[in-house]
Amino acid sequence: TWSTVAPMPTPRYGIGLAAADGELYAVGGFRDGQALAALEQYDPLLDTWQTLVPMKTPRTHPGAVVIDGLLYAVGGQLDGERLSTVEIYDPLNDVWTFGESLPVPMSNFAAEVLDGRLHALHHREHVVYNPDSAHWSAAEPMPTPRHGHAAAVVAGRLYVVGGCHEQLFDLDIVEGFVPRRR
Repeated sequence: TWSTVAPMPTPRYGIGLAAADGELYAVGGFRDGQALAALEQYDPLLDTWQTLVPMKTPRTHPGAVVIDGLLYAVGGQLDGERLSTVEIYDPLNDVWTFGESLPVPMSNFAAEVLDGRLHALHHREHVVYNPDSAHWSAAEPMPTPRHGHAAAVVAGRLYVVGGCHEQLFDLDIVEGFVPRRR
């Protein structure tokens, strides 16, 4: 069954959402014609939201993932332009830092963590961020170009589902990716 929980302090759409340590982090978004830098944390046990320090760059439609307790806000859009910037939030110190930028700007894309690495997927682009080296590298391109898709990881496989083809037709295509073992 569905139930309503405490509302976010800042109403918005086009947010990035990630979970870490049993809490949700809502980052960025769009409200009243403006991109936001907002970061808000939801505690489901207390049913409360907390406003945290905002990102340095306002953005809509960012990728949001957590790796080793750090929140990554990746790409997105500002004033109609796709972004390549990456910001990393450390919840222990309540501070944002810039990470290495995406090799290509991305918005309306999918970001997911597989084997401790951040995978960003947009059109045919597939780039992977290694937090140990703090660098992006190119990975096997997606077979089907797309945007507006979703991604999830199950049993060591990254699935990319649906989206819109670059020739502007909706997709029912599901593709799976397994990284080569290191």
